[in-house]
Amino acid sequence: MHNLRTDRSTTNRLLNGDTPMDADIEKYLRNIRDTEMPAMNNALGLLGGIEFAQQATLVPEFERLFKTMTALQKEFWEAMGKPKAERRPTLAKEYMDTTSAMLSTLDKLSGALAAAVNHQDAMIDQLLAIKQIAWLLRNTGGEASLIVSNALGTGKAAPETRVAFTKFNGGADAAWSALELTASGMQLPPAISSAMAATKTAYFEPQYLSLRERLLTQIASGEKAEMTANQWTPITVGRLSAAVGVAEPALDAAKGRAAHLRSTAQRSLVTQLALLIGALALALGAQMIVARRVIKPLHTMRDAMLKVAAGDLAVDTGYAKPRARTKSARWPAHWRPSSSRPPTRCGSKRRSASATPAPRRGSRQSKATSANSRAWCARRSTSSARLPARCGPPRPVCRRCRARPTRASRRPKRHPARLR
Repeated sequence: MHNLRTDRSTTNRLLNGDTPMDADIEKYLRNIRDTEMPAMNNALGLLGGIEFAQQATLVPEFERLFKTMTALQKEFWEAMGKPKAERRPTLAKEYMDTTSAMLSTLDKLSGALAAAVNHQDAMIDQLLAIKQIAWLLRNTGGEASLIVSNALGTGKAAPETRVAFTKFNGGADAAWSALELTASGMQLPPAISSAMAATKTAYFEPQYLSLRERLLTQIASGEKAEMTANQWTPITVGRLSAAVGVAEPALDAAKGRAAHLRSTAQRSLVTQLALLIGALALALGAQMIVARRVIKPLHTMRDAMLKVAAGDLAVDTGYAKPRARTKSARWPAHWRPSSSRPPTRCGSKRRSASATPAPRRGSRQSKATSANSRAWCARRSTSSARLPARCGPPRPVCRRCRARPTRASRRPKRHPARLR
């Protein structure tokens, strides 16, 4: 848009002038158009794939104006090789109107695109505000410089021209104050800070401002200006481009911020998808385990019960396990396996290698030993009856004397046969 405004004023002055175009101005104008036209063509291709407000009306209008400008520029180069009398009289006016409509359409597109991303991120909103204010500064200063350029081209300045010049100068000062106020509330990137410093030095330089005032005053008073319009244009365009240098870094910073937010959102999306897949896998695994370990056995038992209810008593669920062999299986035959405690024969004799041989059955010593053992078992059974009951299963009962052995009865030193 900066190049388009410069192209508009330069083309209008050349078409209305009687002097032929010199080589420097031709080179300057060709460089401007070689930059602006490909840029607008690329923008036209990108806008077709972006959804925003008023896309259906702004994009076709932008395309129509672009084609018209292309045709007018081609006619301009042909007309500049002819004298002014042989040029089409309305060519300058048509080019001015087309470029003005193009600038208006581009302003609307810029506002619509900014509104599409507004209130999404505070930093991006502030950067776009800096860009809009910087462009407002460039437009306002450009209008003031255009007044001076037109006055230098025609050699006269009407009284209302002086009023418009003063108004645009005040608007530029207000735009710069708004730009500084907007930028003061954030941590600016170094590129924007340096661009603002360069703009303040270039556009608000006292020598440039005094030169602009002096040129307009000389033309208004009828004096000869100290420079021509072709000499003034490169000077003022260079000053105005400093304001564009603030808008471009702001757009680059907003683009970088948007790319950072996009990468962050992509990483968050990938993480959430991974967690979702993990949760689904865990849920599926838990469902399979429950179905195999709980639901399937229940269904098998249900079917078995239905078969039993139908009279089939030989049904097998397949979940019966053989009993594990316990210590009771190794107990002597005359003990009842009613306790997990290792059994001990009540009144049994533990012989050692040095022990005396047991008396023969039927002898007097054998009868006395048996009588003492039965008496001791009776005493133990009587005394153990008064003891408090223990938790758990009852202890084994001796089938010979019907007594329950205790810890003391299992000790060899407390056995009646040993006490004798």
